[in-house]
Amino acid sequence: MRPLRASLLVAVTLLGCGGGSDIDDAGITEGVVLTVTAATSRDQINGVSPRMGYQYYLLDTTIEARGVGPISIAPFAYQLTLEDGTRVTGDSRTNELADGCTSRSVAVDEVRACRLLFLVLTDASPPATLSWTDMTESARASVPPLS
Repeated sequence: MRPLRASLLVAVTLLGCGGGSDIDDAGITEGVVLTVTAATSRDQINGVSPRMGYQYYLLDTTIEARGVGPISIAPFAYQLTLEDGTRVTGDSRTNELADGCTSRSVAVDEVRACRLLFLVLTDASPPATLSWTDMTESARASVPPLS
């Protein structure tokens, strides 16, 4: 095998090694599976408005630890990428939501449904993908259109 072809094969193989799922990767048997079931924009949460010029994106999610874990979830472990490439880390106000993705562990084979809150500019692009990592495992999911 030529050196360049062998190098490309190694690079592609390494890119495929990871401890989690990627977009639309529901067929994995072991790893972390992240799903976004709904996305909405809000001008207030629990009666609290964001600072001037901002709004909230609220995402309904599930995270599943298939054969791995426990894994840690917390608002700052999630990152939302907008259609224009802007990245936003989960907002600490997520902890104030009754069903928020608060700091906790997800046991092996447990599925956790929760909500995430992101603070974005009022004229921000729509969300595109959501990612999660605990620095050992990672996962990424497509975000449905805002409703």
